Amino acid sequence: MSTNNEKSLTTVTEEMLPTLLDQELNNMMQMDGFDYRPGKIGIMHREKKFVGTDGQTSSSIKGVVVYFHKARGYWQEEGQQIPTCSSMDGKTGSLRLDNDTTEQRTCVKCPYNVFGSDPKGGAGKACKEMRRLFLVEEDSILPVILNIPPTSLRAFDQYMSGLLSKKKAPIAYYTVFRLEGAKGAGFDYSKVAFELGEQLPHAKILELLQMRDQVVAAAAKIGIEADDYMNEGETLSDDKEIY
Repeated sequence: MSTNNEKSLTTVTEEMLPTLLDQELNNMMQMDGFDYRPGKIGIMHREKKFVGTDGQTSSSIKGVVVYFHKARGYWQEEGQQIPTCSSMDGKTGSLRLDNDTTEQRTCVKCPYNVFGSDPKGGAGKACKEMRRLFLVEEDSILPVILNIPPTSLRAFDQYMSGLLSKKKAPIAYYTVFRLEGAKGAGFDYSKVAFELGEQLPHAKILELLQMRDQVVAAAAKIGIEADDYMNEGETLSDDKEIY
């Protein structure tokens, strides 16, 4: 038979549960018991849809850009998952000579980074340039990866340049990402459009700033893979060239 004290204890525990769960999630983020591997948001170009980590599709997504960096990948063979050469900063590439040996290359001087070097022909480059974003969605506490393809690099760079000119840090605002249809050289594809959303509460900004060091550390361990770039229909640059 329950006493009044037991009922009071149960009530207090239930009221404390959200706070205790928040503390538990924070403890998990601080523990070194596993390597966090963020999911990736995909792009269905013909359908003009994003594919979330849960498999759900949507025409737009909303989140905070916590961290981003340039990346490059060169795949020598069709169907290859790990690139023959990759760069995590867009400046220095690591060319795999064999399973145990790599050679460092300067991207700006690399023959794979020249228009017309695409082995499939055309005016494009063999090496594919991207922007890798670590994005905390509106209903999430940890980031996912959204790779901005060559078709949308110009729009992304213009968006970030606009924020910088207005002294607005991306980590302090939501960004809305939408897909717009485009055509060129006989292809239908999607370009990512960027729109500034509302500013975050100060407490949320501080929380994300504290998280960013962990995100940067995790980003350095996540190599470039084929599914970072090889999305259906993703073959054109902003200048309608085979990229």
